[in-house]
Amino acid sequence: MRIPQEPSNRFTKRKVIILLVTFILLSLIVYLYAQSPIAKNLQGVVQGVFSKPKAFIYSLRHSEEKESDIKKENKKLSEKLVNYELMKRENDALKSQFDISSDYSQGLVGAKIVGFLGERALPTAFVINAGEDQKIQKGMPVISDKYLVGKIEKVSKKYSVVITPLNPNFSTLAKLPETGAQGILVGSEEFMVFDRVVITDNLEENGIIVTKGEVKENGIGILPDIIIGKIKSISKNETSPFQSAQVLPIINYSRLLTVFIITTP
Repeated sequence: MRIPQEPSNRFTKRKVIILLVTFILLSLIVYLYAQSPIAKNLQGVVQGVFSKPKAFIYSLRHSEEKESDIKKENKKLSEKLVNYELMKRENDALKSQFDISSDYSQGLVGAKIVGFLGERALPTAFVINAGEDQKIQKGMPVISDKYLVGKIEKVSKKYSVVITPLNPNFSTLAKLPETGAQGILVGSEEFMVFDRVVITDNLEENGIIVTKGEVKENGIGILPDIIIGKIKSISKNETSPFQSAQVLPIINYSRLLTVFIITTP
């Protein structure tokens, strides 16, 4: 025997209608409440509470953007300042060098140091951006102001290697003008040695050693009276026919940016 379903269907339809009416009434109440002065005042309070954090966050974001712009400007200014200082130092070096070289008839070729070998403060060699294209040849002396930086050891098309007086492969005739003592100056990495000085010559501590000059017949070589360094200590044995002295460079190699090659005597 089957049970009738009609009462159950009626109950379901009634439930749906009640829920629909309830939803409409709630929507109407919410709308009317939102338009009421109380709701608007409450909304104003909520907005007021959150407006300061929003403003603060905005100001932070704005300040970050502003700070980023300032950093970019500072970076640009720093780059300009560095370029200015480099140009100023190069111009000062050029002016100083040409003022000094006016006493001589030699030709000078300026070059930038682009690398070094050995310790930065006491390099045994430099790489410079001048080579065969600038008519640079092996054996040409390299100077800065009145000081000897070294001499050309190797040459390529656009670059050259300069060995400094500290290099063990470096040697040149030298003298102590104050006393007339003469000898050979050779490199010993951390210092130079003024060697083969006859025992009867007078050497003095803090004496300034300069080049004696040894220009070859082809016109290439080291000119006289270029400052090499200062005597730190003297080694002397009365039973030996020769004496020697330890010599330290006067110029600060690590601060050199531009050097000059003497191409003609």
